Amino acid sequence: MPCVAENSDNSSDTRVLSEHDGCRNNSSSSKPATTTTVSAASASSSKEYHVACDYSASVKQLTFEHYAACFLWLGWLHVIVALPVLLPLLYYSCFPLFTAFIALVVASALYPLHDKMQPAWGKALGSWIMHKAREYFGLKLVFEDKEKHTSCGPAILVLEPHDVLPVSIFALSDYLGYNEGHTGIGCLTSICFAIPLMKHIYTWASAASVDKSNILRLMKEGKTITVCPGGAQEVTYMTADEDDITLYLKKRMGLVKLALQFGRPLIPVFTFNQRSTYSFSIPTSPLIRAIGKQLGFIPMVFYGVLGLPFSMPKPTPLTVVVGQPIPVPKVQESEMSDELVCKYHTQLLEAIEKLFHTHKEACGKGNARLTIL
Repeated sequence: MPCVAENSDNSSDTRVLSEHDGCRNNSSSSKPATTTTVSAASASSSKEYHVACDYSASVKQLTFEHYAACFLWLGWLHVIVALPVLLPLLYYSCFPLFTAFIALVVASALYPLHDKMQPAWGKALGSWIMHKAREYFGLKLVFEDKEKHTSCGPAILVLEPHDVLPVSIFALSDYLGYNEGHTGIGCLTSICFAIPLMKHIYTWASAASVDKSNILRLMKEGKTITVCPGGAQEVTYMTADEDDITLYLKKRMGLVKLALQFGRPLIPVFTFNQRSTYSFSIPTSPLIRAIGKQLGFIPMVFYGVLGLPFSMPKPTPLTVVVGQPIPVPKVQESEMSDELVCKYHTQLLEAIEKLFHTHKEACGKGNARLTIL
């Protein structure tokens, strides 16, 4: 990402918690504990996890600024759906404002997304959005091995689950300063970067298109990318039962091939409680799945703040757990066999599953069930 904002988390508070306290929202204030160690003891071993931040209490202390920031970031679909009504009203009630809006849309459509051409105020806006999102979603960020994460070099962060929107992708934004040792960027469906205004907000909020050509460019630049491989296909398997979690990953080999091509470690990342950010209704026909695969998103109805359709997500405490890096060798294209890809793909799926089962109890999701398709 283009710049790193000053990290406001300078607390020197150090606590040792049991595993079952590690991901719960126990904080009595919005002040994060950036050096917390979470101890996970079992009959045969003892593990310590690093809690980079805990803003779980912030969800109860939101201000207008938090909602405004989240709306700028995630409220676009609500606006787009309302445009057929809003534009005629604006045209007839305030033509100068209508003209200014159209001019702004055209300017955004024409202005490139190249990082070096983005204004400082745009990046400052992106930083502000990410910092407010951290509090809006009561972010708790846990590293299983912070030292290995920091020292492993450029990597591929594999974020799951997708849910309606993988909003937790912001947790490892460079703006927040927790992804030390990496210059990272979150990769989203390309449609986010085809819509004027929206595409620049997303770019300033340290995101980029997940298109293959763009991913290759970022990898060659030494960036650490965060990708949610389950994508639109995974959304079609969601149910109203928040304890029923289905990941669509068994056919998703692309990131493993990319890791082998560049010799980059794969790092599993799992988000708990993200399903609660939206209510939703999803058509489950094969045709809808096929359409979603082509579009990069699923035609569906979802409800966020105030129960409004297509609105920004509900304030929900999220716990994001970052697993240990899986070392992947760099191999030539001629050496990249199906067996080798399958080997590391299996390791990745096992790591994601282990991450889920290790932390679900501590995150208040002891009854949750994970299925990987």
